[in-house]
Amino acid sequence: MKDYTGVQVLFISTTQFTFMISDIYARYINDRFGISPVVMSRVFDGFDFSDFDTGGKYTIEPFRFDNSNILGQSMFALKCGYLFNATRWRQLLDTKKRIVLFVHNDRSKLVSRMIKCVKEADCRNTVVLVEEGNDTYADSLAIRHEALWKLKHRISRILFGAGRTSRVIGDNPLIDYAIVKDPEKYSALSKAGCQTVIRQTSGLILKTGRFVSNIPFFAGDGLKCDVIFLGQPFYKKGRRYGYEEICISGFIEAVPPSVKILIKPHPRDLEGKYHVFEDKYDNVSVVKEGLDKIPVEALMEMSGAVMAVTIQSSAVLNLADMFPEIRCIVLRKTPEARDLLKKLQEAGEELPRVDDDFFTRGHENVDLVTDMAECKEILKHISSGDVRKKGTDEHETKVTFDEIDTVMESA
Repeated sequence: MKDYTGVQVLFISTTQFTFMISDIYARYINDRFGISPVVMSRVFDGFDFSDFDTGGKYTIEPFRFDNSNILGQSMFALKCGYLFNATRWRQLLDTKKRIVLFVHNDRSKLVSRMIKCVKEADCRNTVVLVEEGNDTYADSLAIRHEALWKLKHRISRILFGAGRTSRVIGDNPLIDYAIVKDPEKYSALSKAGCQTVIRQTSGLILKTGRFVSNIPFFAGDGLKCDVIFLGQPFYKKGRRYGYEEICISGFIEAVPPSVKILIKPHPRDLEGKYHVFEDKYDNVSVVKEGLDKIPVEALMEMSGAVMAVTIQSSAVLNLADMFPEIRCIVLRKTPEARDLLKKLQEAGEELPRVDDDFFTRGHENVDLVTDMAECKEILKHISSGDVRKKGTDEHETKVTFDEIDTVMESA
């Protein structure tokens, strides 16, 4: 095997989902190539990196920035700009080695600056984009063509030494590889022109159980359910909206009371937002504080659920891709959901610009129901015993990540 003693591997993740993917890939790189990667990950409340069990496979460099106020955002921008060379982030780079940097579909200034720094150190260094979500399959955001954006970009560069990052990061000539679920779709985008596009291994999800089990406050028994409901922060302050409560209650009351429903709050949801359903219905529980920050993909693997339900969260498409054996239900066409979305628009709330085709295109296991009663019929069918999620004994199945092998062989 090739000698990798002169290679450094670095990951950057700013969400719990991308940290999960980084964790899986970093362990694989350590086992297969004998390299102990460095995983830079943003600190979230309720997730203690100091106690996270990496098994010595890699080291974690947590970083924190306060993006809730102008001062916090300004300090972070300065650290990614004029002060970058004095930061711990820059000191992590071993410029005496060939560097392989893995980043995700993120618009963080830190990611942009690290990509630039890695390539400036040696143009032969490798930058890899790992797909995070549906934004990967979009070309550059139109905002970067607007005069106002260009003005803000120039002001940001003058003040902080780092420009704006309001664009899809895939549009970057410094990225060498793109690891995506659908290479054909991604390759059709103009931003993929300078990148080698590789298909992501479908067996990736078999390793998510390890991620959850390594979390100190993990409580597996509390995750067992038949249905996972994905929460969404429809209201900009993360509070529960009256019409949203009607919609969720409509679904809960449409299915048999013997069906156990687990509500997974969105990280931007206000704490306690869904407790009203837990108090009102005996078959409903809410993911505990702390675990609500864990990616729903990891929770799904451990829950044994046969159905995922959402009003119109795009996260359900990741579940549909990763778990083809489950059914995913989108409620946006039901009368209750239509009332909710209409009232939110009238109130001036910014909603994702999605249509029905966005959810169903290419996904045979996604259903757009027009009536809550349809959920009951779908659930009755998939709970018959013939269609169940695969058992957790597959967590230890040996998976070879060809996409990582391809990247490392060229390092």
